[in-house]
Amino acid sequence: MTNEDVTTFHNDRARTGAEVGEARRRSHTQVGKYRRWAKRYEVHPPGHPPTLPSDVASQPWYPSAVRGAPLFLSQWRIEESSRHGHIVDLVIVATSDGSVYAYDHSAAKSGPPPLLWHRSLGPARIHYPRPAGYPAPGGRTTNIPLPVGITSTPVIDRACRRLFVVAQQEDANRRPSYWIYALEIDTGRVLQRAQLVDPGAQHRPQFDPFSLDQRGGLNLVGGWVYVVFSDIYGYDIELPEHAARGWIVGCKANDLSDQRYASVTRTVHGGGMWAAGGVSADARNRLYAATGTGLALPAKYWPDLAVKKKHPGDLGDYFMGVVQAEYNGADLHIIGWYQPNNHGGTISNGSRKTTLISGVVAFWF
Repeated sequence: MTNEDVTTFHNDRARTGAEVGEARRRSHTQVGKYRRWAKRYEVHPPGHPPTLPSDVASQPWYPSAVRGAPLFLSQWRIEESSRHGHIVDLVIVATSDGSVYAYDHSAAKSGPPPLLWHRSLGPARIHYPRPAGYPAPGGRTTNIPLPVGITSTPVIDRACRRLFVVAQQEDANRRPSYWIYALEIDTGRVLQRAQLVDPGAQHRPQFDPFSLDQRGGLNLVGGWVYVVFSDIYGYDIELPEHAARGWIVGCKANDLSDQRYASVTRTVHGGGMWAAGGVSADARNRLYAATGTGLALPAKYWPDLAVKKKHPGDLGDYFMGVVQAEYNGADLHIIGWYQPNNHGGTISNGSRKTTLISGVVAFWF
C-alpha cells in the first residue's frame, strides 16, 4: 500500500484520519505535477425509479446516493480483463441502490472520469413496516432516504486484490437480509458472497436483520472483516417481534460464511453503533466502538441495578458507552467497556478496568 491509498474509512484501521501524500494526475499536460484525488464524483445509474407500492409511495426516492466514503488506489495495475497491464488511479464508490462503481481518475482530463466497471449486488430494501403507535402518519419509518442498499464504507484488501462490501436486500416477499460480498478489484466480479445469519446461543440473542441498520464502515483486522449494526427505526420506536440491538459481526475474509457475532445488549434492546467509522482496531487486533441508547428498558431496570450495585454492563447491556471486543480464535467477545454514571466513577470488567480521562476513554490491563 502506498501512502496515497485510501483503502478503508479514515485511511487506516485505527480510524486516525491521517492524510499523507497526494495522488498523481497522469496526463500528457501535467507530467510530474500532483493534485489531490478528492475530486467530486456524481453517480447517476441508468434507468428510472420503479413505481412504488402504496406503503412506501409517500417516502422520498433517490435512485442513488453515496453514503459511504469513496476509496482510492494509486497507480493500480490491472491484471484481469481486456485492460491487462493498464495503470490506473482507481476510485471505488458504493451507492444506496446496492451498486459498486470503479472509475479511472487518472484518465479524466475534463468531465466525468471513465467508468471501469459497475456491479449491482441485488435489489435494495424499500419496505419498512410501520411500528404500532408510530407517530405522524405518512412519515418515514427509517431516516435513510430509500432505497437502503449499501450505506457504509467498504474496505479494500489490496494484497489479495479484493474489495469487501455489505448490502441490505429484500426478496420478492419483502423479507430483508444482509449480505457480505468480496469483489475482484480489477473487474468487480463476485469472488464470494454470504448471507449474515445467526440463530443465537445461550448468551447471545438471535441476529434479526428486520430492524437493523448498517452505517459503520467495514474494517479488515487480522484476516476478519468486521461490520457493525444499529436500529433501522431512527426514532426510538421498536417492533416487539423484531428486537433491534447493536451488533459487531466478524466474517472470515477467506471464507465469508465463517461468521462470529457479538451483541452489545442482552436483556434489553438498543445499543446500536451508528458512527460512520464502525469499529476501530489497535495493534493487538482488539476492536473499539461507541454504542447508542438502550431501548425498551423495564420500569424496574435502574432501581434493580441500584439495589444490586451493578451497572448495565454487568448484565451484558453495553448501551451508551464504549466497548472493547476481541476475537479469541473461537468466538467474538466483549472484553471491556466504559459507561458513564452519575458519579463519573470507574467501571471495571474482571481484571480489565476502564476510566474516563479528559474526555478520552482509556483501557487499563
